[in-house]
Amino acid sequence: MTRDHPVPQDALSIEDPAPVILSSPKDGQEFPIGGIASNKITVPMPSPSAGSNSSNDAFFAATANKAAGPFAVDIMDQPISTNPPLAMFERKNDHPVPRYSVTNMDGVPVGTNKFWGSLVLGNGNLGVFAQPYQVWVNKDPALWGLAISHTDLSQLAYGPDPGANPVQYYYNPIGITSMALSATEFNAATSSVTTEALKPNSALVHLWANRGQFPNTKRMSCNIVHGMGFVTGRYLNLTPKIVTGVFFRSFSAAGTVVGNGATRQKWSVTLEDGKQWRIYATPNSGSRELELRLVNNSILQATGNFSGTIQIAKLANTAQESALDLAAGTVVTDINVSASVSGTVGTYVFNFAKVGGSVANAPFMYALPHQVDSFDSTTRSKLVGSLQLKSLTQGLMTGIISNSWTMVETDMPVSVGWLAGSNRSWASKTINAIRSSIASDIGFDVLNASNLSSQYFSGKAIAKYAQIVLVACDILKDANLVRQGLDKLKAAIGRFAANKQIYPLVYDTKWGGLVSSSWWRTGNDGEDFGNAFYNDHHFHYGYFIYAAALLVHIEKVTYGSSDWLNANKEWINNLVRDVANPTTKDPYFPVSRNFDIFMGHSWATGLYARGDGKDEESTSEDYNFSYAMKLWGNAIGDQNMEARANLQLAILKRALNAYFLLSNDNKNQPSNFIANKVTGILFENKVDHTTYFGNSIEFIQGIHMLPLTPISPYIRSKQFCLEEWLRFFEGKTDAMNSGWKGVLWANAAIFAPYTAFNFFASPSFSASWLDDGASRTWYLAFAAGLGGGR
Repeated sequence: MTRDHPVPQDALSIEDPAPVILSSPKDGQEFPIGGIASNKITVPMPSPSAGSNSSNDAFFAATANKAAGPFAVDIMDQPISTNPPLAMFERKNDHPVPRYSVTNMDGVPVGTNKFWGSLVLGNGNLGVFAQPYQVWVNKDPALWGLAISHTDLSQLAYGPDPGANPVQYYYNPIGITSMALSATEFNAATSSVTTEALKPNSALVHLWANRGQFPNTKRMSCNIVHGMGFVTGRYLNLTPKIVTGVFFRSFSAAGTVVGNGATRQKWSVTLEDGKQWRIYATPNSGSRELELRLVNNSILQATGNFSGTIQIAKLANTAQESALDLAAGTVVTDINVSASVSGTVGTYVFNFAKVGGSVANAPFMYALPHQVDSFDSTTRSKLVGSLQLKSLTQGLMTGIISNSWTMVETDMPVSVGWLAGSNRSWASKTINAIRSSIASDIGFDVLNASNLSSQYFSGKAIAKYAQIVLVACDILKDANLVRQGLDKLKAAIGRFAANKQIYPLVYDTKWGGLVSSSWWRTGNDGEDFGNAFYNDHHFHYGYFIYAAALLVHIEKVTYGSSDWLNANKEWINNLVRDVANPTTKDPYFPVSRNFDIFMGHSWATGLYARGDGKDEESTSEDYNFSYAMKLWGNAIGDQNMEARANLQLAILKRALNAYFLLSNDNKNQPSNFIANKVTGILFENKVDHTTYFGNSIEFIQGIHMLPLTPISPYIRSKQFCLEEWLRFFEGKTDAMNSGWKGVLWANAAIFAPYTAFNFFASPSFSASWLDDGASRTWYLAFAAGLGGGR
């Protein structure tokens, strides 16, 4: 597999069968699938019995008890640690990627995978996809300023065959300057840009007329925030200019909005594409009002100096113009996130930091579909339902006027433990099949298989072996196998715990994170999928965290305590902090490097400037990290970490099924794309049904399946998995002879566990059908736990 290089645009030629109308498999029902004709049967789905596995049930009970009441603290503000990264990580202060234009953040970690990344990478002029708007610092001499763009559904470009259904990809056109906030004092020769206050959900950008001049009192400041309803420029001692690359069709004053102690001026604009926009201005106290005049069909210009706020918004629905009037003048500067849990219910809140004022004394923002679906009743009552704008790749966003949003997830996976499903009373033939498989799998040479130059592939090998030892411990209860496996597992993971792998990790002081030393050794930024440039850390480190959690659990079950935990806790915590540090109280890592709580999923792309923004390919390795963090939190008794992971998994379940895993009734992706069933690679600005490593359909679908773990059925519903199987794989796996075949059949266990179990138990099963991160033993246990073990 390779990731994070230009996406191949080769068309896939896939037969598009007639649509199939399905009903969801009921509890106790298995949908018959092809490949093993004799196993097309329906079997009852067992319920937990008195013979259930005690160690797994103990996990369930302990988790449920710990989560029985509300947390007394904000779980998003509890540091994992505030200690420096372990001394074994060499300090590096010469990362090759500069923090372009960043000021006032010396010694402060800067997020590497955030939506505003284009501001601080390259020369800082690529698009920032703030949802629903795209903004960028346009350095064209004629348009120098903060450019604003928004594209409607009718403007999407499809390909490679625009008439196909499904199309392989779609994208939003880039570079369309609907309008730009500028000033007559700005010019390409003397003006400059600085960026500061870089936070998970916001960034502050200053455009300076002449920063080298002292004292410098001429600037425009722009807070770029996820979901912002207005694009705002806060002017200081400048002559504002608003330019367009689409041309003005009409421009007129639209009166004033008076209330809450201030007067806001308003203008109506129609562009030549027929789209309507509104401009609002609020002068600072003691400053003159803004006077705008139309210079020509591309320039609006003030008649004099102005200090105050200018806000621009696209008008989606003229009937809802009053919503913009109510909120004009309030500027959101950041989104502060807090959260708590109680039992299976998790609640998280966005509190909007703001300046200025408005009639409503609250900001106008846009919410994504998965957020609207999880709003509590109070938040939902503040929606401006008919005021919707298209997001870039996540469907329609809905306007809302509120100082905070409260979102509730009622189905956190608190009871998902070490083994899949709830079936723990299996027939002797099932145990015999697992025992027969583990006889060879326990001999896997994990020490050499994990001695690789890749964190990713090394982690997969170690996690694979940890699963084998877990089966020996929790299912077979074979002490000899456990001891044999534990010794080998500890030796393999110990190489990384001592940081003695081929490319040890180093601590990068420039950005603030643990990265592979591969770039310093080879000069190749793409080594190990770009780990040194902060690509894919949640994918890579998730496997190590998962394996460590299993190791600790196995030791506790076997010996009553874990000596390994006492010796290695801080190493794993360092990996967790790199990816998922929850708070600025930890001064060594940025907050939530990968997971974007506004978007509801993670971004894999690190320090690379790209025209289509960040991307995410493997959704399953995204939630694998959160599942690993959940298990590790449980293993070390960190209730806050475990609670954050459970909440994050619930958010991922909702968002991934809204935007990435496309059931037939999906409402958010274009109708001519849904039959792809998965997005493939979802960028901020485009979606492409492909992978970075090939266009075979098993690659594209399978990268959203692996690794198969107990959390997989929680995220991937029976209905979706069945639809996907019938669309692409029913009767079509026989010719496959790679590890992807095993991935597909393990995933089929979610809706057909008995048939999947018999596939892996068959005497004709070939080891060539196993991915390098999977074992036959684990797949048998996975399918058996979901009901295939009788």
